[in-house]
Amino acid sequence: MSIEPSDLGGRPTLYEPGFADQLKGLARLGLAVTTRQLAAFFGVSERTIERWKAQFPEFCQSIREGRIHADCLVAEKLFERATGYEWIEEQAVIGKDVVYGDNGKKLRETEWVESSRSSRNFPPMCALRYSGSGPARLGFGARSRLARMGAGLPRSSKDHRTSLGQSSIAVY
Repeated sequence: MSIEPSDLGGRPTLYEPGFADQLKGLARLGLAVTTRQLAAFFGVSERTIERWKAQFPEFCQSIREGRIHADCLVAEKLFERATGYEWIEEQAVIGKDVVYGDNGKKLRETEWVESSRSSRNFPPMCALRYSGSGPARLGFGARSRLARMGAGLPRSSKDHRTSLGQSSIAVY
């Protein structure tokens, strides 16, 4: 006589098959990549999320895929901070024109909105100087997960050299 997993008794699981698809949607938005964030989203404890990861392979795979997407976003932002970037900033200014008559009585009031656009830039390496070890810590999680996948990123950017054909390039 074999015992089916559903016949073991106890409280029924709160897990639903659609949760794995929900995780994929969250990953595309760059949300809920930590166990704590997932627990808050699904309204369960962190331990429950860990159980679901062990019990439902599609749930675990969705989390992995979501973290890869998040790691890519982090890598892109770190690259932008290291090399500098430019953006267009738009600012709205609200004004009011009031016209008074000779007797001091208000004749007309007109409100207007003016929009101004300006190009802003963030110089290379500026963020790394001002934010301490923040970017280094952010990159560590992404680097370690990508290394486990076989991406083989360098552990330290100092004095790491890679050869391309006849030349040698320092990666900083």
